[in-house]
Amino acid sequence: LSDAVRHSSSAVDTVNLLFQLRVSWEQLGWPDPSAAYGFVLKLTEYICGSAMYYAIRVHDILKEKSYYDDEGQFDVTEKLCVTLNDIDYVRMALKPLPESLAWDKIVGNLEAETGPEAAQQSKRSLETFLSSADENMRHQIFIVVEKIGERMNVDITNYASQLIKFPPGTLFEDAARGLMGYLQTNLQSLSNWLLTSVFVQMLQPTYNLCITTFLHLVKDRRDLSPSIYKRLFNTLNTLQNFFHAEGDGLTHDDMKSDVYESLLTLAQDRQAESPSLISRYLQELHQTIEKTDPAKNRGFLTVLVGFIEPKSTLCVKILSAREIPALDPNGLSDPYVKFRPYPTSAFLGKANPQQTTVKKQTLTAIYDETFFIPAKSDVFSAIKPVLVFQVYDWDRITKDDLAGEAIMSLESVPRVTSEAEVDSLRQATMTLWLPPEPSGEIFRVIESRTWDKEAVEFVKLRKKLGKMER
Repeated sequence: LSDAVRHSSSAVDTVNLLFQLRVSWEQLGWPDPSAAYGFVLKLTEYICGSAMYYAIRVHDILKEKSYYDDEGQFDVTEKLCVTLNDIDYVRMALKPLPESLAWDKIVGNLEAETGPEAAQQSKRSLETFLSSADENMRHQIFIVVEKIGERMNVDITNYASQLIKFPPGTLFEDAARGLMGYLQTNLQSLSNWLLTSVFVQMLQPTYNLCITTFLHLVKDRRDLSPSIYKRLFNTLNTLQNFFHAEGDGLTHDDMKSDVYESLLTLAQDRQAESPSLISRYLQELHQTIEKTDPAKNRGFLTVLVGFIEPKSTLCVKILSAREIPALDPNGLSDPYVKFRPYPTSAFLGKANPQQTTVKKQTLTAIYDETFFIPAKSDVFSAIKPVLVFQVYDWDRITKDDLAGEAIMSLESVPRVTSEAEVDSLRQATMTLWLPPEPSGEIFRVIESRTWDKEAVEFVKLRKKLGKMER
């Protein structure tokens, strides 16, 4: 084994033998073009076949000698790397064949004797031997790389599982030390012992293995706390920097696969706190509802909303509701409006539901009622709050019927200095719709947070609204 070239004497001897065959042919200087082609064809077949045999035999020895380190934790060995180098070294020795065996000259002479079509067919026969040998030897390298990946997969899965199982509050450096140490040790060994051309082939599958492992471990684990997913998000960034190696490793485009994008989205969604997820769910529901067929609307609700900055208070004026569906046997309804801001934790006093008076036997109700909801000073800084309105039909005996729902984003709510200024604001008229049964990844994440009271109450209400009689 040579430390300088990082391959064994068997590979050197094989390459020297193939080189001597090429040199011997050059020295012969065969004068007859037609006969020369036949000899070169057989010589090319023999050289390529010998190289393929070498690759297969070396791989067989690799398995016989248990260089795959099948017991306990897998660690890359020098012998394993040398085997990969040997196969690639012999494969690269085939590259000069067309030039050293003077393919173009021989094919050119053939063309003069037999015509261009026959000459090109002869050239393709030569190229087939070379391309088949190259493909076969690349496949042998791939088999070894794949086997290394299989062995590393067990340990990467174990370390990834440990990273996730560390309790919330554990420093990221402590949780990630096992995985990153394992990768550092083995990839450093690969870098030290492998030829550059072979080492590059190891980086992509190893990176893919890491992110695929994490995706399999967490894709169905919505019960994990946000801090665990924040740790996963940090791990993704760390892995990207590690495999990028300041420009000497994979490119950023190499690392942006569908699996990576799925894992990144998952980590970003699930590391969010419940108030942020609730706001996002309602914002997206609002956008979805706006695309509903207008013929399915359930009436209209008109309001005035402003944020009184000196008091950090939301002022909501319920003005009217019109074209409400007739939900009573007499062809009328007894409508009232119920609403609350979300996420509730962004407002003071738990942001209890607010409710107007009931307007009897009408499909057009005039309310003109004002409500004040104290908010935290940073209500608009980290999340996008919304107001959710429901119009109900009051019933004396049975449960009240839901007439429709409307969602208003407060992201761009006008800021004012007093209640009087609210009256001068532009009225907002919203279409009422029946809320769909809750679904989607974000809702499932919120639903999984059984330890979070705000999330539990939100899920309970949305499910109730989705199942109400229509």
